[in-house]
Amino acid sequence: MTVSCHCENVTLDFDQLPQVVRDCDCPICNRLGALWADFESSEVTVRATTPTATYRWGDGSYEMHHCPTCGCTTHYTPAEQSGETGVGINLRLLDRRQLESIPIQA
Repeated sequence: MTVSCHCENVTLDFDQLPQVVRDCDCPICNRLGALWADFESSEVTVRATTPTATYRWGDGSYEMHHCPTCGCTTHYTPAEQSGETGVGINLRLLDRRQLESIPIQA
């Protein structure tokens, strides 16, 4: 599977759709309207013609990545100091019909 930001500057490749997507209710995700699918870092390939811009908030544990051209929030990664691994992909980047087939978990 491949998803991309609106201008296709940032693309993310992964093998299969998740069983559920997560609707995070933290202040930033609420404002973004993102629906997250969590993957191991080894399961995702991120490509960006122009590097993503990042934003950290709160304790700085995670970096929210967005395209500097079209502004779409594409994914998040743990900050280096957190010691965590993994990638969260914003599945709002999917075609609406594909997204409607996946249950949403609060």
